[in-house]
Amino acid sequence: MRCTVADQRIKTLLDNLTNSFRSGRPGSPLSSIFNIIPPLSRFDEGKRIQRKATHMLRGFFKENIQEHLATLDPKNPRDLYDAYLIEQKEARERGIDADLWSGNIAETL
Repeated sequence: MRCTVADQRIKTLLDNLTNSFRSGRPGSPLSSIFNIIPPLSRFDEGKRIQRKATHMLRGFFKENIQEHLATLDPKNPRDLYDAYLIEQKEARERGIDADLWSGNIAETL
């Protein structure tokens, strides 16, 4: 799979990630206030922006993993996604604990 910034989906993802990085720094005075007084955290715009970017990134990876699962040929891996999915499947077949595989990805096979 090739990604270019001409792809609107990639551009939107990159814009959201950029906004997330620019939205604030952990440990900033404002962030400290939100930690001290949790009800105020609903006003934390930086945190909302970061959650949005994280949600989009997870969706991007989940969509790509699903596409790769649908067309996976274990004898002809195309990219890192295929290599990961093949290794994951082989590990599960060998009885290696699925908890070693992070997040919901382990549940896709």
